[in-house]
Amino acid sequence: MLSHVAYITRDTAATADFYTRLLGMELVNAILDDAIPSTGEPIPYFHSFFRMADGSTIAFFEAPELPPLGEPPHPAYDTFRHLAVQVLSLIHI
Repeated sequence: MLSHVAYITRDTAATADFYTRLLGMELVNAILDDAIPSTGEPIPYFHSFFRMADGSTIAFFEAPELPPLGEPPHPAYDTFRHLAVQVLSLIHI
């Protein structure tokens, strides 16, 4: 089983709304800290976790002090970088 997969978000509120309200996932944990525990780097961040039906989680980091990611060197990077989940029905928003 997957423990979790983590992505960067620039808007935690919008991310939480999408995963809880639209996909029906539960927000199961949130961490706010001033430094990254694994490296000790002094980068403030907010880390949120949303539980999927199989028990694994999708997690997001919001670190406002980090600069935005640059453009990928090829458009295929945007295609390859994705997450596919199975849902019970489609909702058009």
